[in-house]
Amino acid sequence: MNMNLGAMHNTAGDVGSYGLLYQWGRKDPFPAAPTLTGTTATVGAPIYDGDDNEIKITNSSQSSTADNNLAFAIANPTVCLSNYAQFNTSRDWLQADMSNDALWGNPKGAERNETNDFLNKGAKSFYDPCPVGWRVPPADVFRNFTASGGYAWVIDDFDIADISGDGAKSLADYDYGWTFNLSDSASSYFPAAARFDGSYAMLMGSMSGLWGSYWGNAPYPGDMFRGGAYSVLSFQIKDTAGNEMITTSPAGGGARADAYSVRCIRE
Repeated sequence: MNMNLGAMHNTAGDVGSYGLLYQWGRKDPFPAAPTLTGTTATVGAPIYDGDDNEIKITNSSQSSTADNNLAFAIANPTVCLSNYAQFNTSRDWLQADMSNDALWGNPKGAERNETNDFLNKGAKSFYDPCPVGWRVPPADVFRNFTASGGYAWVIDDFDIADISGDGAKSLADYDYGWTFNLSDSASSYFPAAARFDGSYAMLMGSMSGLWGSYWGNAPYPGDMFRGGAYSVLSFQIKDTAGNEMITTSPAGGGARADAYSVRCIRE
């Protein structure tokens, strides 16, 4: 897709490109920040019902997982589900014993072959939030965004467009997000819309414009990160303390309780 799911357009450096944020496996979104940058007090953009009444985004209890089930999530689309009460055992928004690898259609999406290639691409599921003809992408969709196909800490190793036109890769090419090359002849802007933190179930508004995270449809493997799923793209230019920390990864793990951006692909 040529923009984030829920975005108004894909103009670099414009908040209308941020789109919506999704907890992994859920079909209903949460609004990103209403401004390009924010503070720890920044909440998501306001949303309204058909009668122009504002709808509040709330969060579930941080001391109990009683509501952390699929039925509650479907019936309460404006409640971000916290995993704080089970953080040490599972990073899922679902209760640990209810965790479901198939929610976005690719339960075996973490399997690889002897050359380390992902075997399964998955199919569109009932809970997939993408529109008709589109779906959440598999784990390897953006592997070409870095030289190694994995984490990169040097801008020269990012496959980004020379937006500044100075003939070099640098922070001059960053505009509240990176424009990554999709091929030799095409590129697309990926904004840094930040995330809802899965423990607190609140927007990390202070990271808006600085962090970008995008979901894939596959669970993250292993017991060390239970309740995780593949983030098919994550990048940042500063850490939580505000210090420069420039990284990009096209195949990392994220907590399913976090709400990230989605860039759909064609079915």
